[in-house]
Amino acid sequence: MNRREFLGSGLMIWGATSALGADWLNRSKARQRCGIPCYDYSPHRCSNVMTEITSAGLALVVTPELIDGTNGTVGTPDVKQGLAAKTFQLAARDLTNQHCRLSELTVTIASDGSWVFQCLATQDPSIVGEQMRPQFERYVRNHLHISVRGVGLFPIGESVTDRVVAKPECFQIDLPQLTIEKREQRRIRLTGCTEDIANVYRLVDRVEVDLRYD
Repeated sequence: MNRREFLGSGLMIWGATSALGADWLNRSKARQRCGIPCYDYSPHRCSNVMTEITSAGLALVVTPELIDGTNGTVGTPDVKQGLAAKTFQLAARDLTNQHCRLSELTVTIASDGSWVFQCLATQDPSIVGEQMRPQFERYVRNHLHISVRGVGLFPIGESVTDRVVAKPECFQIDLPQLTIEKREQRRIRLTGCTEDIANVYRLVDRVEVDLRYD
């Protein structure tokens, strides 16, 4: 190879290397332009929903004693004297979604649409089994999302497999998001007034409660 051919080959190699370097640099800059590293992110999502239904409601008439709680009745809303009301308690012992739990849960509705929700909320990794516990120890706190649905004429019918085929839902209340710290127990009491409850009060004989967390 003479000197001219040698210089030509060197220039071709240098040009190709420069082009590859420029291409890599441009792609690198493009990836970093938004400031987000290039590895994949796993978006944090809410848990699956766990649901429990209450037993049939206990009908009562609101009196000063009930409002004050002096007779030991739980879950009575702050409503006017003389109104009809129903108190519902979970048919199960509690409503548990992995390491989050609602216990001592009552829902009371009144004929004017007012309602009260009460429970003991717990966040504790020891609720789950030992093998799964490390997965939930990483949660410093959780947000609880709770929904309450009034159910009327339950059950309206059953299939040949004895499964309920319809549950007429009369109203739904999405409670404010609740924040609970790791291994914390909190007593929750929330009140409100929903027009739908007043409209369908007589139809409601049970309540369903949903629990999910993030």
